Amino acid sequence: MYIEKLSIVSFGVLKDKEYVLSDGFNIVEGSNESGKSTLMNFVLFVLYGADSDLTKRMKAGGEVFSGKITLVCDKFGEITVSRTASAIGTKVSDTVAVTSCETLKELNTGKLTPGDFLLGINREFFENTVFVSQSGASKYDAGTTSVAVQNILNSANEKMSTDKGKKKLDETRKNLKHKNNKGGAIYTISSELAILEAELEGNKNGRVLLCEAEEKIKRLQADSRALDAIPQLIANEKAARSTQKLHNINELRSTLQNEKDQKKKALENITAINEAYRTEDTLSELRKLDVEVKLQKAKIEVMDNSLKLATDQYDSMNEKKHLIPESIDSYIESIQNISYSAKKYFFAAIAVFSLAVITVLLGIICVIYSELIISVTSFSCCLIALVGGFMLLAKRSTELREMRKELAAYAFDPYATLREIHDEITRRKDFERLKETKQKEIEQLNQSIGAEYNLCNEKIKELTVLLAAVISTDLEIPIEDQIQYAEHKINQSYEKESAIRHELNEISCRIGILNEEITHYSQYSDADAIPDPRFSEYSDSELDDYLHSAIKRKDAISEEIQQLSIQITALEGRMRPEECISEEIYEKKQLLKTREEQFEIVSLAQEALDKASENIRCAVTPNIIKICDSLLAEVTNGKYEHIGLDASLSLNGISGEETRKHTELSYGTNEAMYLAFRLSLCTVLCQSEMPPLMLDESLAHIDDIRSSLIMKMLSGINAQTILFTCSKREAYIARNNGLSFNLINI
Repeated sequence: MYIEKLSIVSFGVLKDKEYVLSDGFNIVEGSNESGKSTLMNFVLFVLYGADSDLTKRMKAGGEVFSGKITLVCDKFGEITVSRTASAIGTKVSDTVAVTSCETLKELNTGKLTPGDFLLGINREFFENTVFVSQSGASKYDAGTTSVAVQNILNSANEKMSTDKGKKKLDETRKNLKHKNNKGGAIYTISSELAILEAELEGNKNGRVLLCEAEEKIKRLQADSRALDAIPQLIANEKAARSTQKLHNINELRSTLQNEKDQKKKALENITAINEAYRTEDTLSELRKLDVEVKLQKAKIEVMDNSLKLATDQYDSMNEKKHLIPESIDSYIESIQNISYSAKKYFFAAIAVFSLAVITVLLGIICVIYSELIISVTSFSCCLIALVGGFMLLAKRSTELREMRKELAAYAFDPYATLREIHDEITRRKDFERLKETKQKEIEQLNQSIGAEYNLCNEKIKELTVLLAAVISTDLEIPIEDQIQYAEHKINQSYEKESAIRHELNEISCRIGILNEEITHYSQYSDADAIPDPRFSEYSDSELDDYLHSAIKRKDAISEEIQQLSIQITALEGRMRPEECISEEIYEKKQLLKTREEQFEIVSLAQEALDKASENIRCAVTPNIIKICDSLLAEVTNGKYEHIGLDASLSLNGISGEETRKHTELSYGTNEAMYLAFRLSLCTVLCQSEMPPLMLDESLAHIDDIRSSLIMKMLSGINAQTILFTCSKREAYIARNNGLSFNLINI
């Protein structure tokens, strides 16, 4: 049997894909996450249906999985298996059809899946043999192989289950007797027999218990009659005590009433005084006048500080003396004329000195040319010019001294400019005006301070009059202390009134409580009641406790009598005739003997079946081991010639005389050993036709030499092989070893 074509409509990342396979060795190449494992799972989905993971995906994302597989087998020829699965809400729809390509008729598979129907093996065995996922061989657990493998190993017939026979015998044995001897029919019958024997013995003891219970009821009834008199005795004691308490409460109520009358008179007196305070709002007026006086004093203090500051400033201004010309413009003009004259004399002197220089040069030239008369004349003119120039400079100095004298008269800088002199005069005039303003300010402050002093004295007089209405003004203490004393006296008067009212309320409440107590004790008092000396040391609560304990004791006696009566009735009802019990004991002993004989027969049958299964296992297992040895020797190049299989289906590698467990082998050897065991199991089960072999990255972690040996072995078996890989190494090894294969790229 082989897969001819895979047609995918929608399955995970694969959409509208079709792949054609050969009946021999196929290599499917594709990069990681390209869909190789998805393609393998598609085959599993079409043949066996959706697993739990696919079902969750359909329910969560609403995915639809659909596609078909074209198979060729000896029994049915070319057939098509198609399947479509989807989910609507929580409901899953799964439609599958197996159709013959020759007759175009759908084959009836009954309740079997297409994999069970066509391959003859179930999903579990298919996954544990020829369907090898990534690292699947290393994770192979023989304990999860299909029931068919177990049947072969136990009975040499895949459809004959010895486990069912063993389970049925084991269930029969458990029904008869458990291993711990505490369950099963034998244990139940033995328990019932012991109960009957105990019942027979209990009948004898029951007669004795019955007599003891009747005697105890008589004693309890006598105690109950003695307890009936206690409530009346305690009631008489309480009545006598209530009478005495009523007398004491009346005396206390009279005392409180007198005290209440005195408090009322004191309240009337102090209320009249406080009412006058409230009507005139004395406390508020005191505080208001106190605040106003303090504000006035603070204001006067601020004004005194301002006056002192202004006086200091004015005195400081008087210390500075400034001279100001009467006519500023005439003074400036005079200084300006003197400065102009000095400049005019200076430039005239410069011109005369220049003329002297020119005449000197002319005289020198005339001397050179022997013009003596002209040269003498020139030198004479030069001397005259020099004398005139020095006279002009002397005149300029006289003007400058005059100007400095004018400036010094008013304390100006002798070298100041006209602009600076003008600005200084303006500043001095402003300073004089400021002095006049400050003097007026001082006069105004003196007037304001006098007015504020008068207003403050008036407020103090009003405050003194108000204080006189509250306290004696003869106290030689400051007025602030008098105000505090007056406020304290008023507040104390208010508090005293409040305290008296509170005391009156408390007295009224106590009188009300006493009235309630009088009413209460009047109901229970009795003038004729006499106290009982036996209860003199008991308090009221202890009397109540004594009464309650007596009532509880009586109730307990009644309940005990009732329980004893029930026990007597129960004993009388349970005690059957001894003849009936003895007859039942005989019947149980006979039934117990029968069940013990059945248990012995089932145990012998289990031993015989186990022995037969062991004999069959010894005959079939060597056939599996023989095939597995051949495959293992081929893929390990003869290093491991044999494989060991113990009773728990654990595999061991045997090389010569050395046996190594699978946990001690290398990864590649472990992969090869489990792959060989998978194929040997499938060969025994599927003797007529091998299913397709599917390997996902099974050679990814195996070296090239071991990979070439495994690929030779796979290409040599009579089965279609599909190897999925993400590299081009497997195709390269197959070509180098001359293997024929079909290459498919995803």
